[in-house]
Amino acid sequence: MEAIRVRAHELQHAGRLSAKDALHVACALHARIDWFLTCDDQLIKRAGRLNLGLHVSNPVAYVAAQTIQP
Repeated sequence: MEAIRVRAHELQHAGRLSAKDALHVACALHARIDWFLTCDDQLIKRAGRLNLGLHVSNPVAYVAAQTIQP
């Protein structure tokens, strides 16, 4: 989809993401998911600076967040 490609290009430049990381995040945003899980600490840090309205986290932090809820 063109909208995903355009968003990926924006993310790549705004967040200094690699092309493949930007495409993955753009797809996640397009799908309107709440959590994007990755073991790539650099991607987590860079995506966090973009204020995407999407939780970008590692799987361990995700499980911890889900199990702490009452």
